[in-house]
Amino acid sequence: MADAPATPKWHVKGDFLGSCSCDYLRCPCPQSNYAEAPNRGWCKICIAFHFESGTFGDTKLDDLNVAVVVHSPGAMADGGWSIGLIVDDRADQDQVQALVGIMSGQAGGPMTMASAWVANFLGLEQKPVTFEKSADGKRFKVFVDGMLDYATEPTAGADRDQPVFLDNVWHPANTRVALAKSTRNHVHAFGIDFDGDGENFAASAPFEWSSD
Repeated sequence: MADAPATPKWHVKGDFLGSCSCDYLRCPCPQSNYAEAPNRGWCKICIAFHFESGTFGDTKLDDLNVAVVVHSPGAMADGGWSIGLIVDDRADQDQVQALVGIMSGQAGGPMTMASAWVANFLGLEQKPVTFEKSADGKRFKVFVDGMLDYATEPTAGADRDQPVFLDNVWHPANTRVALAKSTRNHVHAFGIDFDGDGENFAASAPFEWSSD
């Protein structure tokens, strides 16, 4: 039997935004390493990534967006997740395959940490994915028509020009994330439905990943 083709070397960087159904400032995941139960006993999450630049072998991934929708039936670390993947409709077939490999953890990298917790893959959609970051780098919006609508505001720190940061956290995007509040939080995708009240937990961070 022929050996499976080797995974190409890859390197990507950009911006991450995540928001969940937990209440603002009450998400237990950062301080418990995902071991404590969410506020509602379950959690519905959107994590979105803007790939500012990147290569997967010879495939360029510059200026592409991806969103992952997650339903966790209990504590995140207990697994049983159901997930769906939304990939930028501007991505060609090679780019889609590269992004799926990175986001699923099949190509290695930080997302492998969560792959063991996934029980059900609900599908992949290619749609226009809008990922907006404000000029000051602190406010974010993610939109997919009929599926996702998110907007976040930062939590101001002692230096009012900087948000509060959560540091040394176990998170695939970055060990340092900026704390935020989701002022708009709507997901209706892959059978996962949630409409937030404008007071939900959110976080953002730059990310830089590679296969090494």
